[in-house]
This record gives sequence, C-alpha cells and structure tokens, in this order.
Amino acid sequence: MERFVLEKLILNETRAEEANDIPVDIIRQIQEMSLFGISIPPL
Repeated sequence: MERFVLEKLILNETRAEEANDIPVDIIRQIQEMSLFGISIPPL
C-alpha cells in the first residue's frame, strides 16, 4: 500500500488536481487492489 501511495498517488496528485478528477488508470489500479468500499475508522 505504501508503495502504491508513493509511486502512483503522490506522483499523480498534480495531474488529478489540475483535471479536478482522478485519472482512470489510478481508479483501475485501486479497483484491482479491492480498495473501493473499505472503511477507515475515525481517529
């Protein structure tokens, strides 16, 4: 997970911000990792 965040999400942050959207290739990778629908409890 840490590697994905460092190599994909952080590196594409500007791209997503400028497009005001998450790039499709990133969404597909998130889907492949079965991360959609996970719950993160509040701190």
